Amino acid sequence: MFKVHGIHNNLKVLDRKMNHLPRTGETIRLDSDLFYKVTEVVWCLDEPQINGNGTTERINLRLESLE
Repeated sequence: MFKVHGIHNNLKVLDRKMNHLPRTGETIRLDSDLFYKVTEVVWCLDEPQINGNGTTERINLRLESLE
């Protein structure tokens, strides 16, 4: 399971855990009429763990609105 943030225009529009990750070029739907194209997948490998012991990973998805 991956911790995922979706970023559109420097704003976080997605914050959830996902079993599978969308790839660059794929489309995701966040609401019935809210679609985004994934333009970049960024692996953040230096995230602090919640309990403070060591580091963990997070994925940032750079998104482009499809209006």
